[in-house]
Amino acid sequence: MDLPLKQGATFSLLEGPETGRLLLMIHGATVPHWEFDRLVPHLHKANWQTLRMDLYGHGRSARPERDYTISLFTQQIWAALSYLRIKTGVSVLGHYLGAVIAVNLVQQHPEFFRHLVLVAPMLDFISKQWWSRLLQVPGVGEWMMSKVVISQLRKRRQRRYSAIGVESFIPRFEEQLAYPGFDRALLSMFRCGTLADQGMVYRNCGSLTKDVAKLLLWGEKDHVVSRQDVEKICALIGPHQMEIMPGTEHNLFITHPEQVAAKLLSFLEGTPTMSQTS
Repeated sequence: MDLPLKQGATFSLLEGPETGRLLLMIHGATVPHWEFDRLVPHLHKANWQTLRMDLYGHGRSARPERDYTISLFTQQIWAALSYLRIKTGVSVLGHYLGAVIAVNLVQQHPEFFRHLVLVAPMLDFISKQWWSRLLQVPGVGEWMMSKVVISQLRKRRQRRYSAIGVESFIPRFEEQLAYPGFDRALLSMFRCGTLADQGMVYRNCGSLTKDVAKLLLWGEKDHVVSRQDVEKICALIGPHQMEIMPGTEHNLFITHPEQVAAKLLSFLEGTPTMSQTS
């Protein structure tokens, strides 16, 4: 379903049992709503409804001519919730960049949300990439994004999806790369600080979301989000539960959907597990 929002059309999927509680799911950088495809059936089976949408610049949503900031994405999701007339008591899950957006969203509307789930949350991508400085240079950045970054991103996804046995995801990612304006949106995310240090967003979380239950979920073999970054985020977000999933990497929704669903449902439905910590 395409939502005619002020900043541009937003593709959304509201699925699952109509009587179920709602989990809003916010995808990470570069991969749109379908990164959750293997997870949502397990949630629907447990009587949860899911709402997914493509962030601006991703998937089937619009690519407006503006800066792709955390604020833009937060406004987009809140406008979508308002358009769909979603009622309070929503739970929200964010993956990587989506976790930053989810935190910002809940901070702005804490009374609206019941649970906040951060999966492999991003802290600071740019500082670890020396080449990101070149993207700031006018002309050089545009050339580098279209000729180098997109090419490397394509190769990494092909290798990763082949390694975990989901070759069917490769053409879907190719489709994402082919959408006009995707490279421009990604370049904007580098230049606007969207992929830079988000410590301040997490730092405000503890005081502004005191009544929202929080879970941080991370795969111990995640090579994108380090344990050090996770520990920094844990120290900033206030009281929460922590789950470390052995043997899982960054794409844990794809590789271990049933196990992830079990962790989520245990938290969302209030059943504690032995490995939960505060």
